[in-house]
Order: sequence, then structure tokens, then C-alpha cells
Amino acid sequence: MARLLAFIIFIAALAAGGMDAFFAFDKRTDFEFLSIGDHWFRLDPDSLFGMQAAMEQMGLWSAMDYVFQFLMMPAAPTLAVIAVVLWVLGGLFRRNRVATPRPGKVKVAKNSTRARRNAAALHDNKHDTVQASRSGPVRRMR
Repeated sequence: MARLLAFIIFIAALAAGGMDAFFAFDKRTDFEFLSIGDHWFRLDPDSLFGMQAAMEQMGLWSAMDYVFQFLMMPAAPTLAVIAVVLWVLGGLFRRNRVATPRPGKVKVAKNSTRARRNAAALHDNKHDTVQASRSGPVRRMR
């Protein structure tokens, strides 16, 4: 889940960098990264002002300084760094997925009773002429 979020944030960083390059080319000025707050204001100013009003109503005065500092950071590099950190953390805490066995094949430990019983049953039927005719001209032994 963290890697998916990292991928989405990285796409947002690429989009922010592309918008910055487009604005610099359009205005024929030097390239500079716009802040996260500037991009947010261009996309949806009502939600930005709503977030500020909600924080004031909840009395989160001390957190507002940190949020505003974050909103003043350059968008593309900040989002890219956040995406890389999430990608690395997602790799560290990823669960090891075990491959599911194919239908009809059950993996059994080599030293288990079931494996020895199946090995004995396979050995008994190895010289059966009907089975040998079905197995083809060359049968590979495991």
C-alpha cells in the first residue's frame, strides 16, 4: 500500500515539475519550482481556505505553523523525496508472499510420512506397462 501511495505521489511530483516548466516556458522567465500551496491554490482554492478555517476552528494553532511551512516548500522536489521515502519504507515492511501451489500438486516436506508413502507408491507403479506406455518414449526421473 505504501508503494502504491509512493507511486501516486511521484506522479504528482512529475506533474508539478511539468507545470513549473510549462509556466516558465510560457512566461519566458527562469525556471523555478512553485510551492505546494501555489499548486494547491491553482487546483482548488476553496479546499485550501477550508482547510485553514477547519484548523482554526479546531484550535490547532501550533500545527498551523508546520502546515504552512510545508505548504511553502517547493512542490516537485518535496513530493519526489516523500515518494522515495515511502517507496523504501514500503519495501522494508513488505510481506513475503508465498506462492500458492498449483491445483493437484501439494508440496510436502521430503522427510514427512506422506512423502515417503507417496514415494513408495510411485516406486511400486514405476514398472507398470500401461503407465509406461502413457509416459512417452523417454521418462525423466526426478
